[in-house]
Amino acid sequence: MRVGLAILAMIAAMAAMGTFLWPGLFFRSPLFLLLFILLFAQMTFCGLHNLRRLRSPDPRSCALFLIHAGVLLILIGAGVNARSGLTATMPLQPGEEGDAAAALELPGGEPLWLRLDSFDITFYDDGSPSQYYARLTARTAGETRQAEISVNHPLSLSGVKIYQQSFGYLFWIWEEGGEPQARRLGERIPLTGAALELYHYIPAFDEETAADTGRLRPDDPRLVYLVREDGGGEVYMGLAAPGEKIEAEGKTLLFERVDMYTVLRLKTDPGLTPAACGAIMLMAGACLGYAAARTRFFKQ
Repeated sequence: MRVGLAILAMIAAMAAMGTFLWPGLFFRSPLFLLLFILLFAQMTFCGLHNLRRLRSPDPRSCALFLIHAGVLLILIGAGVNARSGLTATMPLQPGEEGDAAAALELPGGEPLWLRLDSFDITFYDDGSPSQYYARLTARTAGETRQAEISVNHPLSLSGVKIYQQSFGYLFWIWEEGGEPQARRLGERIPLTGAALELYHYIPAFDEETAADTGRLRPDDPRLVYLVREDGGGEVYMGLAAPGEKIEAEGKTLLFERVDMYTVLRLKTDPGLTPAACGAIMLMAGACLGYAAARTRFFKQ
């Protein structure tokens, strides 16, 4: 038991360090795999030892068996997820549709279509965001569902969990005589001997101080753009509000409006069932052990 606790403490300490120092890498490292195998072996040994003691069961032995078996099932679920669980991200703008099954590379080839009907952010009075809402239409071979997901409120469908992860901005810009095009930050629009770069977006611009207020609520939005000469020459910066024209290097562009797009996180959890069963057994064992300890205390 002490060996298992020591290994568990090492995993917790190193996982905490790995999360900060090597995010996304530590949990795939050989060191973490070794600690995981050692803990699994120790819990298996303890579980079998307590199983033999159940021939003449007492509450303490039952409690220890449930605790060790519960930890084993949780470890099995975590291992299944690490080996077989799939994750992917899917950016969608309003009206756009994507196949979640293809993004996850799910076996079987059955598509899971997701269409973003709308995306909204609600705000507190101070302009900070309170919640993010993505309204989706999901289609499988035999079912069509409309659902609203938000942070910490995912949608589960066909074994896939769909989370609201993040968002971004789309800037509708068009040249005279052309069609509006949706562009994202970092994109460049060719000019004559130069290029206009979409550099930064300010949702709430303070005209009095000519500064970014830091709020996400679009009270007075501005697009910050840079004009760079070909070859990396001179650069000048400008601001444009929605509906405003941009005159740059002999071209006239119209910054029409700003839309938001969502970034969905797609995930499968094949190890969820054994992990959930293990958690129930672990809690049951802890409660049984606590009750047995109290009974012995009062008998004394």
